[in-house]
Amino acid sequence: MTVVLQFPRFRAYRPKPDAVRLAFDFNEWCAELRASGKLARRIHCASLEEARTEVARQEAAGLRRLPDAPMPEPIGEEDIA
Repeated sequence: MTVVLQFPRFRAYRPKPDAVRLAFDFNEWCAELRASGKLARRIHCASLEEARTEVARQEAAGLRRLPDAPMPEPIGEEDIA
């Protein structure tokens, strides 16, 4: 019988989230799961409506709802040149 060794320092540590908020990151809407004020995970969604649904689902699962993250300023044509 072969025993697989698992070393704790090589395992990914993901803290259990305690809060959720709506955010916009990497040009996509997402639900940010936060643990003790720090980002634990992002769940990217295809649309704003899907992201709002995901935030509501996480909130129904017992996570605390935080205010939405600040949205980035839109880039205008004068900013590109």
